[in-house]
Amino acid sequence: MRARILVSVPLLFILTITATACVPPPWDVPRVLGFGWSILALPFALLGLALYFLPTIIAAARRAKNLVVILLVNIFAGWTGVGWIVALVWSLVDAPAK
Repeated sequence: MRARILVSVPLLFILTITATACVPPPWDVPRVLGFGWSILALPFALLGLALYFLPTIIAAARRAKNLVVILLVNIFAGWTGVGWIVALVWSLVDAPAK
């Protein structure tokens, strides 16, 4: 069960960005502060970005020794899902820096 949740988070990020940024609404959205539809997608994009960088956020909060490496794995391999899980597990088991 937990593995399904961990695998689905990066996919949720990709689907959120795709759905909110690429598909216009079927109704006429009034322009909000002059931005129109894109301003409505901003909270979802920020939430997706926070979920994507969750391993890095956890590693930074725990002051992990390998924070930079976890960040690089998260950036360059996180989109695969497997890389995101590796970064997440690494951020949870890495010992805090002294």
